[in-house]
Amino acid sequence: MSAYATFLTYSTTGFVVFIMAFVLLNFKHITKTRLLLLPFPLVGFYLIMTNLSSLLAGVDLNPRQKEKILNFENLLKLDLDNVNTSGRDKFVEKLMEYIYESPLLGNGLDFGAHHHGHNTYLSIWLMLVFFLYFFF
Repeated sequence: MSAYATFLTYSTTGFVVFIMAFVLLNFKHITKTRLLLLPFPLVGFYLIMTNLSSLLAGVDLNPRQKEKILNFENLLKLDLDNVNTSGRDKFVEKLMEYIYESPLLGNGLDFGAHHHGHNTYLSIWLMLVFFLYFFF
């Protein structure tokens, strides 16, 4: 049920977290035999996920859902030129410019309140000194 809810919210991150939680919750059931057989379902899952748009062609999805599915397929196929980052890559590029200006000393605590990058680790590195970054 939660996988279906994640699919409805168009959240790629939510979907990846669901897969990770599913694997971790079922990790106790992994034996040596199952570990040797694990590549087969993983390859099957990968093939299904990379062909998801053709498998769901008959389903009435709205354009935003279709775009999200195509984006996820491109990510799995490593076709990174066609992955839609919703403009977040521009934010990260700008943050990296500020980090390169002062990589060891940071830019101060108030600096991060006005510069956002949708990446907590980069924001902390931007504000704090390089050494404190590793303690986070």
